[in-house]
Amino acid sequence: MINVIKWILFAIFIFVIAFASDENKNENEHKDMPASQEGKEQIISYFLNGLDTKEKEKLIEYLIKENEDKTEETVLQLTSRVGYDKIVKLLLNSFGIDQNKNLIAYLMKEDEEIIKLLFDAIGSEDKEKLIKCLMKENEDKKETVLHLASEYGNTKIVKLLLGAFGENKTILMDYLMKEDQYKYTALHLALNWGNEEIAKLLLNTFDKKDNKKKLIEFVMKENQGQITALHYASVKENIEIVQILLDVFDEEDKDELNAYLMKENNNKNTALHLALNCRNEEIAKLLLNSFNKKDNKKQLIEFLRKENTCENTALHLASVKENVEIVQILLDAFEDKKRIKCIFNERK
Repeated sequence: MINVIKWILFAIFIFVIAFASDENKNENEHKDMPASQEGKEQIISYFLNGLDTKEKEKLIEYLIKENEDKTEETVLQLTSRVGYDKIVKLLLNSFGIDQNKNLIAYLMKEDEEIIKLLFDAIGSEDKEKLIKCLMKENEDKKETVLHLASEYGNTKIVKLLLGAFGENKTILMDYLMKEDQYKYTALHLALNWGNEEIAKLLLNTFDKKDNKKKLIEFVMKENQGQITALHYASVKENIEIVQILLDVFDEEDKDELNAYLMKENNNKNTALHLALNCRNEEIAKLLLNSFNKKDNKKQLIEFLRKENTCENTALHLASVKENVEIVQILLDAFEDKKRIKCIFNERK
């Protein structure tokens, strides 16, 4: 047993080198590839079955270690790239799913094909262990794999991660709610880095009919800078996402919607401030029209009077940006013209 780990690494090395040496051969010489793979599979399976826990840990460290050439590929990546899927599955099974930090480290490499093979290789009895593994956070920033995939814009990986939960919708909701050390959810990261498709995937994961309260809680979450998803969508001028976020709230949720619109970041900017600062008239209109003027006149006035840390109201920003139409909309919000002066908050 002492030298088993060396033998398995040697076997992996030999099969990779063997394939690399075959790459320059013609297509006819590749016809025996399935049989060749089957033979290597049997050899590797034999060695894997002889490994104890510590030896498996050493093997895992080897599998996820990048080589030092320009490709920086791991053994698993190279093995997958050249087409040995069955062997990759055998190697992946050697990881074990029991909260193995090395497995998390590999998942964070965000290799789509490897992760798909990994999920396919896991039996139904280990699905629960896989979910626990995906829920695990790294030690330094408390990020899950979903945080990283959302930040780096890897849509296919996000789909795989969300799909891994199957019918475990409650646990999936908890997964989406997870925050890193700066209180960023995966949605915050996706929107901050302009990954619109991922943001839609995350939002559409919630069944509004059955999980509306959870969905509202999700979109209203603030990170450490008191920034919500609506702030990000407004400053990134993503009109479609702004509309999706506002549509989360139905008529009976108007109080929650008003509170959402009123939210300020750590510079006391509302989403309206940010939209106007970007000269985005369409988003500004969406935000303003979200107030029911008949039932929420008082709150609308309060909203328009809000000042950021520079003591700018919405009217200040619309005026500075020379947005005549928005200025008119803001002024029209005040039926009593004598009360218009309240929106012109004097600077201290």
